[in-house]
Amino acid sequence: MECQRISCPETDKREEIELERTPCGIVISGCSRFQPGSAVECTRACAVRLDRSDRRGVDDIAPRVLVVYTSRDAQTKAIALALADHLSRDGLTAELADADAGAVPPPADYETVVIGSALRFGRQARSVIEYIGHHGDALAAMPAFFFSVGNDDDIGLMCRATGWRPTGSAVFEAIAPADSHLVRDFAMTIGEEVPTPEWVTTMRPLPQRPIEEVRERSPRPTTG
Repeated sequence: MECQRISCPETDKREEIELERTPCGIVISGCSRFQPGSAVECTRACAVRLDRSDRRGVDDIAPRVLVVYTSRDAQTKAIALALADHLSRDGLTAELADADAGAVPPPADYETVVIGSALRFGRQARSVIEYIGHHGDALAAMPAFFFSVGNDDDIGLMCRATGWRPTGSAVFEAIAPADSHLVRDFAMTIGEEVPTPEWVTTMRPLPQRPIEEVRERSPRPTTG
């Protein structure tokens, strides 16, 4: 745990914060503005500011995509990992967050968010629904995507449960391989919607994505 004195972006007053630097970015766990300090109830804009400073320091200027998933379903986790891998290959910084483990970063720290779940006993994972409910306004104001392992009705159930309508969505079969072309196609759809961070335009242009070799798929065999 690390302590810092900062100027609060919301009040312009000096505050002392407790923070942790994680692979998913900076997480604020305490602030002298609130009593008790652990009851942080704000947008955590200071974390975004500090995180951007860190990213400049390591020259990481690629747009960031957060992939949130429930680890209680193995197929959902496998697809989330595959999506993150595809997005990284496309020149984006993809970061994974297990909704069931808690401490998931807020959408404001990223340019795009992807959320994955699976329908079990007629319901989506509670951890995922709670994350969407808590950050619904932020998700609605940015490119944000949802995928589900199950059937086409899953998307409608999620929308009715949370009131959030994603920018794009996909449904994958429980037995579909995580490295299928459908997962790759969904990753490409996500990548096309990822905006360039505003602060990047003041530095230098993003490096071009590497050109990947495109192989045509063999036609499916026909019967009869």
